[in-house]
Amino acid sequence: MAAIQSPVVTLSYPHLWKPTPKAEGSTELVFSAVGLLNDQQMKSPAWKALLAACEKESLRAFPKLILGKTVKSPFRSTEEKENFPEEYKIFFNCWSKERPGVVDTGRNHITDSNEVWAGQWVRFSLNPFSWEHSGKKGVSLGLNHVQIIKSEGLKRLDGRKPVEESFDDEFDDANDDDEV
Repeated sequence: MAAIQSPVVTLSYPHLWKPTPKAEGSTELVFSAVGLLNDQQMKSPAWKALLAACEKESLRAFPKLILGKTVKSPFRSTEEKENFPEEYKIFFNCWSKERPGVVDTGRNHITDSNEVWAGQWVRFSLNPFSWEHSGKKGVSLGLNHVQIIKSEGLKRLDGRKPVEESFDDEFDDANDDDEV
């Protein structure tokens, strides 16, 4: 199946430079990220196209089964997790064994991992794929690449403040009289 672009989503849990275990206790390492969608993002044509691509993959692999019922969907309610802000309704995981490319809106490569953080607006290049494991069937999302759409003015989801907001103008200089 051809790659499809996600709608603009909020980035969470970006592991784009160093692979991490695919699942708890797994030895398989993957590059991964989570996309968070709010009500507005779920109205976009790109969201509808991504849903349709996943349904198409499900029907191709499991013609008599229904995505979201007998076939596990890649899209889950944020209510399943405690740590997502309440304005988001849906989340999805995407992953790859190969390191994804990361670019800005001008398609310039981003090579500094510090320029990518949870809370930015991004688009993913994804490949829906089907799987069967331990009697379960599902559709997941393969991660090809990431495009950072917006960073300025957005709140980090990891709680870390920008350096400019981390210090005030008042400080106690213990070395005023040059004593060490």
